Amino acid sequence: TSGGLGDLIKKTTLVSEDPVLDYFIDAKGEITAIHLDGRITRFKQESSDKLENLSANLIPNLAQVKFSWDGKKVLVEMKEPGKKQFSVFDVEKKTWQPLSLEIQAATWAPKDYRLAYFSKKSGVKGVLGMMNFSTSNPRQTEILKINLQEINLAWKKPNELLLVEPAS
Repeated sequence: TSGGLGDLIKKTTLVSEDPVLDYFIDAKGEITAIHLDGRITRFKQESSDKLENLSANLIPNLAQVKFSWDGKKVLVEMKEPGKKQFSVFDVEKKTWQPLSLEIQAATWAPKDYRLAYFSKKSGVKGVLGMMNFSTSNPRQTEILKINLQEINLAWKKPNELLLVEPAS
């Protein structure tokens, strides 16, 4: 029958033979994929060169990625025992911006390029802060000092940032 599973399978295209950690499908149907080894690729349906390498950098200890609301920026977390490192990749410009080594957790705003973060200096209270990646030179802005050692962040609504202590 027309429109059945058979038609869907015929229209299916293999985007990557390698496993991916995460992906984002934008409004144009382009798929940005973060591979397990850290490479970043974009699949374009309407292009003769369908697969574009955005970043060929291999990222050891890739732990987690978070896409901005529109998929144009990617927060990448690398993790080694006792140490985290975050960087932001700009999909359009194909550039990396490493974040401060003091940042322990970060998350994107739901509808813009603000990034909330939690940072911690040795022997000092933690800091909840913000960076705005809609500017060419995002700066860390301290919002609140908080007496926590470790925290996870989730930003689901524009005016609601969740601070979650991890289970011990």
